[in-house]
Amino acid sequence: MLLDHVRWLSAFAVLCGHSRNALFLPYVQFPDLGLAGKVFYALTNLQNEAVICFFVISGLLVGGKLLDYAGRSEFPLRAYVIDRLSRLYVVLIPALALSYGVAALGYCQGDGVSEWLGAVFYLQHILVRNTACNMPLWSLANEFWYYALGLAAVLAWRGSRLALGAGIAVAALLLLADSWNSQNVLLYLPFWAAGMMVFWLPRPVTGRWAALALFGAALLVSRSHILDGIFWLRDALIAMALVLFLATAAHKPSSGHPGRSADWGRRLAGFSFTLYLTHWPVLLLYTGWVEANYDALYPLDPRRIGSYATWFGAVLVCVAFAASAALVTEAKTAHVRAFVRTKLGA
Repeated sequence: MLLDHVRWLSAFAVLCGHSRNALFLPYVQFPDLGLAGKVFYALTNLQNEAVICFFVISGLLVGGKLLDYAGRSEFPLRAYVIDRLSRLYVVLIPALALSYGVAALGYCQGDGVSEWLGAVFYLQHILVRNTACNMPLWSLANEFWYYALGLAAVLAWRGSRLALGAGIAVAALLLLADSWNSQNVLLYLPFWAAGMMVFWLPRPVTGRWAALALFGAALLVSRSHILDGIFWLRDALIAMALVLFLATAAHKPSSGHPGRSADWGRRLAGFSFTLYLTHWPVLLLYTGWVEANYDALYPLDPRRIGSYATWFGAVLVCVAFAASAALVTEAKTAHVRAFVRTKLGA
């Protein structure tokens, strides 16, 4: 399934970029770096674009389900809330415990209990500082508030004044409290909403390969830095190109035989969320080990072949940890949902 491949590739892109940032010297220190080194730095600098892809996919999956619920005679509110919170907390709580452990060992500097509670309640970069012990958590706050605002919008459309008031109150809080930068919840809400357009679009005039080429062109524009001064437009190009690409796949007839590629995509996507939330604290541990044992070589010099082996080791360690941790976190999401639904009668 195409969505699975986009999910795991996005998580992998974030991991590769953060691993390179944590281990290597900055690119600007090597103006005479060879072609291979330049390609390496370019391919490991796609974290921002990957997060935009996550928002679009979330809008497609979660927003699409909201639209389906909107047309039902009775809105399954309890089931929606259980599904969304279980999806987040089954992985978030262990990831926060891991991050706290890394902080306790002295590999990162926390900012007191407020930032940990802020992460639990999705207030990072809104009312509290995002913890340096797990920087990727910033986007989880966006995800949560998109779930909430999407729910409020659908219930308000169905006639709920309470939902309308709650949605306005949340939007006002975000408008006043959230910093107006490339992590702002409301600025990136249109990209989440764009994901819902995938199945609404008529059959695209472009084929899948043409749409993929457009997405590649959007990536090139983004990485050229010519639009960094207007980052919202830069990221909007990524979101719209991905929507078009996914729409071409949605209109392609299924062969009925998923094949090996689809199976691998499902397996890799199955721990992509765990990889996204755990790789940062694991990287802190790995970087600390490298610095302690190979102080003369750290930060890594891109002109040394051995540096890339050290970086690849970091990637492998993070992937192996996430794949193992997902067996008792992400893979158990359905069981947790069923348990909570049974207890609450949802």
